[in-house]
Amino acid sequence: MKWIYILPLIFGVFTAVAECAPTSFREFGCTIDIPAGWQADSAIADEIMLFRENEPETEILIRRFPLEKNYQLHNEAELVEALKGLYSELGMNAEDQSRINYQLREDRAVFNLEFVESDPNFTEMMRKYIEGIIVREEGDGQTMYLMMVRAPMARFDQIRPDALTVFSSFVITIPLSSVLFPRESQFGLVMLFIVIALMAFFFVRNRRIQRSRNPLGKSSANFWRCPSCGLANHIEHDRCNRCGSERLTQHTP
Repeated sequence: MKWIYILPLIFGVFTAVAECAPTSFREFGCTIDIPAGWQADSAIADEIMLFRENEPETEILIRRFPLEKNYQLHNEAELVEALKGLYSELGMNAEDQSRINYQLREDRAVFNLEFVESDPNFTEMMRKYIEGIIVREEGDGQTMYLMMVRAPMARFDQIRPDALTVFSSFVITIPLSSVLFPRESQFGLVMLFIVIALMAFFFVRNRRIQRSRNPLGKSSANFWRCPSCGLANHIEHDRCNRCGSERLTQHTP
């Protein structure tokens, strides 16, 4: 009968584990795990804010930023310049920008940054940690996802594990392209091939016409062939366009 006394203990352990387990949350094409003790607010479009009651200075944010067509990234150099601009918007100076930490993969770019700043809304100095992901959606548009945790410096290390749980669980669920940067357009190469092909066609055709006894078939009566070099010339010209020989009265097609 001892199991009767053990049963409530087992039930209590499973209840505690369930209460501590993260909760899955889905919004704007991504999913995250929300640690116990945090609540989610997605009232603002393309934003998820996680917060704890009675701790207004502590929050975890996830935001989605579709990049406009004119600001699409085409190579690594543009990526670095974009990250420098982002750091400037965050109030980072040139020295801080030299610490840009990013990794470039075939289908995405990932970066992270940790810094301290003063916030006019709070008396304490705030520490922030940011992770970013830039991907290309299947519809050929690039999107940046920013994940940030903010907390007072004295409590940041306590909050960090929960933030990392959220960040590591982040999954983009919408269809993505297999490459981050758009492939270079092949239009120029195609046009070059067409031009070369046309040049070759007309060169061969012109050589064939020049060697023909009837350069333009039924219209050959409008041409005369130079007796010196053999070039076919239009009857409007009295001298050969190649050698300058004078046309005979009776031209030979």
